[in-house]
Amino acid sequence: MSKNKVALLLSGGPDSVTLLYDLLAQGHEVVALTYNFGEAEAQNERDAATAIAAELEVEHHFFDFSGPLKEFYHLPQPQFLRMAMMRSSEAGPVSKSEDVQPFGSAIALLLTASWAVKNDISSVFYAVHADDSHFTDNHREYFDKLSDVTRECEGQDFAVEFHTPYLDTRKFDVINKGITLGVPFGRTWSCAAGGSTHCGQCAPCINRSGAFAVIGEQDPVAYLHDPQEHLENRFAGSAQL
Repeated sequence: MSKNKVALLLSGGPDSVTLLYDLLAQGHEVVALTYNFGEAEAQNERDAATAIAAELEVEHHFFDFSGPLKEFYHLPQPQFLRMAMMRSSEAGPVSKSEDVQPFGSAIALLLTASWAVKNDISSVFYAVHADDSHFTDNHREYFDKLSDVTRECEGQDFAVEFHTPYLDTRKFDVINKGITLGVPFGRTWSCAAGGSTHCGQCAPCINRSGAFAVIGEQDPVAYLHDPQEHLENRFAGSAQL
């Protein structure tokens, strides 16, 4: 695609920050958008995204939807995007109140599309990757149909293309790319528990640590609990299955 102004959903996590560095390296002008949908980790994500965007001199906007969404869903922490509060079995069962809300990613992406069109941007980037395959909205047809919706409902003048360049890429390969791009992974945030230090027990922590381990690199963030122990326990006995 041509090098132009693009919008990026920037969570402050390793995947979206890697995509930010990737787009800048390709010569794109990036406008980053960060949302608070009521997740426990929202403040940590905002802090990470804000600091990294400022250092890179990237235009960054933060929008807080937590109040209306809490009222709308009657939940203290309505979850919208894919990794929100998905915990390992050792951390206990995930309750219904912690489930990702129906159409959450579509709502987030179409909000971004609406903002993008108003700001003369026709490309929206989202750092979903292949290891998110357990989510039903993680396939190319889904994102292509969302792009079609913007054209068919609003016309070509309001068309937005959703780009998911890491959709066929494993998380460890995203991390590896980030290392080559100089991503400051120690300043990114993944944990869904909402504390000041990564818990090491939730699925985002385990998946993050596991990705670094696969490529033989040390994850630079500190953990309250060793995520590798939970990863080993989680798959104990899998060879007999």
